[in-house]
Amino acid sequence: MRGGLGTAGVVGLLAASFGLASGAQPDDAVRPRVVQIMDRAGDGLGHELRAPRGLATDAAGHVYVAGFMSGNVFRIAPDGSIRQIMDASGDGQGNPLRKPRSLAVDAAGNVYVQSEPTDSVFRIAPDGTITRLLGPDGDGAGHRMGRPTHVAVDGRGNVYVSAQGTSNVFRIARDGKVSQLIDREGDGQGHRLLRANGVAADAEGNLCVVGARSNNAFRISPQGEIRLLVDASTAPGELGLRFPNGCALDAAGNVFVIANNSMNVLRITPAGEVQELAGPFYKGEMLSSPGGVVPRPDGTVYFSRVGTYSVWRVRPGAAPEPLMTVEAAGDGRFLKTARGLAVDAQGRVIVPGYGSDNVFRLEPPPAAAPQSAGAAP
Repeated sequence: MRGGLGTAGVVGLLAASFGLASGAQPDDAVRPRVVQIMDRAGDGLGHELRAPRGLATDAAGHVYVAGFMSGNVFRIAPDGSIRQIMDASGDGQGNPLRKPRSLAVDAAGNVYVQSEPTDSVFRIAPDGTITRLLGPDGDGAGHRMGRPTHVAVDGRGNVYVSAQGTSNVFRIARDGKVSQLIDREGDGQGHRLLRANGVAADAEGNLCVVGARSNNAFRISPQGEIRLLVDASTAPGELGLRFPNGCALDAAGNVFVIANNSMNVLRITPAGEVQELAGPFYKGEMLSSPGGVVPRPDGTVYFSRVGTYSVWRVRPGAAPEPLMTVEAAGDGRFLKTARGLAVDAQGRVIVPGYGSDNVFRLEPPPAAAPQSAGAAP
């Protein structure tokens, strides 16, 4: 096993990858400009942001941020103004918001957030009305929900929730009807789903879900067909697949899986081929676990690494390359523990600093601007 890196070693390694001398300023023609768009002060009205984790964006250019330790949700407008849209009181009906780690937003501007310790999923309507959509009773037909970790929404407005305590996934239809899509029995062919720790949806309602304890990932069709995509026995790479903690889908039918303990990013093609898109090592050195993954229409894939405080990009046919390091904006503001990732309507990467209580946006370098929606920084 190769040795790990401390923070100083990571900064030096990533700087070297950009051809930068120690202490030199990044070349703006090579590296995106980093802008801090939120810090611990939150909205500046006494509502703090602590340990941001969940992120979502909408077509109008808003960014939504969930404070894991502050128990709240903020909306950042395109003009930079910040508003708290939910706090720890939850729906105000005795259902509090605690430790939100995932956000999703639909085309109508409804925001969805889960509360893991209180077994709740909430909807924040554009007018500010907060409704609990799902509780520990699950679908009300005996399929309970415990410790929801992720929410997702498809193009039709259906909401999906993964629950690691009960190892299952629910769908909340637009009419409010709740149904269980998969449970710990997995595909019913001997491939179980244990500790469902991530769910994502595409526009058509195809899903991916990962089992952190069963070390696998499944695809669920809009018709409810369940198919195993990858497990520990079929994953490539030096460390295979260990403790997957998230997934994403693209419009071409590829599924992307990130794994905490094997520290890699996998791509599963529509034909079922499993590829290691990014491994746990870079230039001979061990990095850290991915904290989020986002594929783009042009084939570019972004992911963050938690322990090395960095954001990475993989372009089609190219090797992974770091875009942002712990030094962040380079003016005393820094990124620490990047748990999550999002891309806005203009193709700009948004990354939360879970350990530094802030949120950054990666702007295209001046040589590359202007840039159309969907293009990569």
